[in-house]
Amino acid sequence: MKSKNTKNPTRYLTKTLFVKALECPTKLYYHGKDEYAVKEEDEFTIALQEGGFQVGELAKCYFPGGMQIDALAHDEAVRQTKELLKQQNAIVYEAAVMFDSFFVRVDILKKDGNKVQLIEVKSKSIDPDDPKKGLENKQRPKNKGYKNDNWEPYIADVAFQTWVMEQEFPMFEVIPYLMLADKSKTASVDGLNQVFRIMRDANGRIKVQRMFNNPMPETLGNKILTAFCVREYVNKMIKEGIETDCDEIKPLGKLAKEYADYYINDKQCPILIQKTKCKGCEFRLNDESREKGLKSGYEECMAKTFANFDPKEPTVMDIWRFKGADSLLKKGIYEMKAALKYLKQKKSDSKERERQILQIKKTCFEQDGKEDVKLELFDEMSRWRFPLHFVDFEGSRVAIPFNSGNRPYEQITFQFSCHSLYENGDIKHSEWIKKEPGEFPNFEFIRALKDVLDKDDGTIFRFADYENTVLREIHGQLENAKPKAFDYSRIMDWIDTITKWNDSPDAKRENKIIGSRNMVDMCEIVRNYYYHPAMEGSNSIKDVLPAVLSVSRFLKNKYSKPLVFGTNLKGKIWRQDDAASGKAIDPYNLLKSNFDDYNGFDVITNGGAAMTAYGRIQFSEVSEKERNAIITSLLRYCELDTLAMLMIYEHWRSLKAFQ
Repeated sequence: MKSKNTKNPTRYLTKTLFVKALECPTKLYYHGKDEYAVKEEDEFTIALQEGGFQVGELAKCYFPGGMQIDALAHDEAVRQTKELLKQQNAIVYEAAVMFDSFFVRVDILKKDGNKVQLIEVKSKSIDPDDPKKGLENKQRPKNKGYKNDNWEPYIADVAFQTWVMEQEFPMFEVIPYLMLADKSKTASVDGLNQVFRIMRDANGRIKVQRMFNNPMPETLGNKILTAFCVREYVNKMIKEGIETDCDEIKPLGKLAKEYADYYINDKQCPILIQKTKCKGCEFRLNDESREKGLKSGYEECMAKTFANFDPKEPTVMDIWRFKGADSLLKKGIYEMKAALKYLKQKKSDSKERERQILQIKKTCFEQDGKEDVKLELFDEMSRWRFPLHFVDFEGSRVAIPFNSGNRPYEQITFQFSCHSLYENGDIKHSEWIKKEPGEFPNFEFIRALKDVLDKDDGTIFRFADYENTVLREIHGQLENAKPKAFDYSRIMDWIDTITKWNDSPDAKRENKIIGSRNMVDMCEIVRNYYYHPAMEGSNSIKDVLPAVLSVSRFLKNKYSKPLVFGTNLKGKIWRQDDAASGKAIDPYNLLKSNFDDYNGFDVITNGGAAMTAYGRIQFSEVSEKERNAIITSLLRYCELDTLAMLMIYEHWRSLKAFQ
């Protein structure tokens, strides 16, 4: 069978677009159009992408002797691939395959006679003891197509490639594989991550530069990636079908042809917004894109679905943890205010429902801009013991470990900040960061943290679950370490006192064992007792901080002057008003404007950027200037996180004083 490129289309349906269409086929219409706003990828997504490129290069090293298809032009890349596949045996990297209106680049093709292994490399991790556990959906009836929310995009990706390959080369037996990070494997060499350095070309595209053209086995050490056959699941998608968002089950080939028709002919598929996932649509407008005059694909979809749609009207999708949103959308109801009646009719009573009702009232009916504070907050505060310690950690999880003995995605914690508030009003700042590259930081980190926090029995605060999770993982690392240092048992006992845990993976949250000095989660305190309309339902510290700064007279008086305490932020003003709106500027947005010494280096303002930055300083050839700039930015960002926690507490204390 020959390729049916009779249309000679100018656009092709790729594997990326196919997976995107499975999320929402309407995205095909807006993809690649300059007049529409597209949400920029966040730093966590970028970090994952970079890790994926590194994993891809490592995978090639496990299949040595292959030929790389570097040609960017479709026709030339396809021609080179076909020439290589004429050989009896061949290994091809980035193989290009085209059939009709479909075009794919296969990570690795390994040909042995008429058998072809199609290997899709992903940075996702897998449980090697039971790889089918995550892939299968045992509750789904037989012959009802493949549907698994966690794994569907990955299986769909390799299934689409397999289908295109089978259409173009029916003489081959195509055997699909997923190659994933194996969390049971440990790196046996130091610096494996640094063998594959992330670069950017002139167009900003991610590239990987190998430190060695052909790394020797001893350079790579143990294999930390595992390839396993997914033919069973791919065949299920191709033959039995995939469940779409419209609850239809269609064979992959039929779906692919429908999507290709929409995309190539620039047609819009029927629009039906019935899912809260539309809230995260990448074609939504932000303030910057609106000022540029860009269009919103999201707003166009909403307007075609709901006759009375007003883009300024908050929606049911914006309600915090509202599980009834999908049901209301299916009934043609999108306004947030309409959900109030729905929630009041619910018989169950919970803090979650209570907060949802509060959000709706404050957003839609009581638009006075006032905060809501429950008296129980002050009861909680009365139980806190001075000195109060506000802590924040920065860490990293990478598919390819930095250090020997570590597993893919094993926790690395390289930094902490702590603001300590004493009963007399004194404030002390402590910090620690691992500056030296190539060394496992966790055990130095926990010793330094214990030195700061173990001098008294004051209350320790975190914001969300991250710090608790990190400490429990370090506890496990200490327990499994060989050889054990003299103080490991003592450190583990101390970790037990400031965390909550349960050895059973199935244990419910409320049944967790709580340490005698368990850290107070300020995010949970916010959820239970504090709300401001400016938070828009979010409980993130990045939203709570600007909200309290906008209403707190205490914070305005104190932080409108240069900071008199701290380490890296001292001498700067952290409560400033925006000239246009008159509202308080988010301090995280002041990190750059408050300092003039970044010298062209990126300012770190979130955890994803911090994770990426730490990866950068692991490379020994990074200049001293760049290394120092990165470390300075990391220190400032982490200190601002704990200063933010202190500010939030100070606002609550000022409110308590008037009770």
